[in-house]
Amino acid sequence: MAKMSAGYAVAESLAQLGVRNVIGMAGSCLVEILDGMYGREDLGFVTVRHEQSGALMASAHGRLTGSPGVCMATNGPGATNLITGVAHAKLAQSPVVVITGAPMTKDMFYESTQEIDHLAMFAPVVKRTIQVRKAGQTANLVREAYHTAISGVPGPVHLDIPRDIMLEDVDVPRLNGRGSDDL
Repeated sequence: MAKMSAGYAVAESLAQLGVRNVIGMAGSCLVEILDGMYGREDLGFVTVRHEQSGALMASAHGRLTGSPGVCMATNGPGATNLITGVAHAKLAQSPVVVITGAPMTKDMFYESTQEIDHLAMFAPVVKRTIQVRKAGQTANLVREAYHTAISGVPGPVHLDIPRDIMLEDVDVPRLNGRGSDDL
């Protein structure tokens, strides 16, 4: 197992799953994930000018390759801008993992800056919406989102990660064939 922040664990888990690129726009709630991707040769970040474009690109990737496209956006308006592309992915039966950053858990439900209920907003247009509530669950929930997107009828899965949880240190198991037999 490797010790790293939960944000870095998102990047590590995606790389272990064979994801080559994440599509999206940088935002303050995503800094820890982006830092985890920085300098990696096995996982890149494709910057778009609008989050909707990122979701549509992830949908096209999923539909054309059969493996989930991954898109991400920061909380609030970044997340709302993903909705049209994610709805397209659901209708097109494209496997997509949608990652949104969320405000600090202490700020949730107090109408903090750019706060909106991502889980309720995404629920109608995804197979499943998941919020990471404990940092130690992060790697497994990334894997669960990935596998849910491709199981049964393919479609988008939403993973919401609060900013403070991304900063906590976690142990990340290695997938079989990628370092150890932890999973």
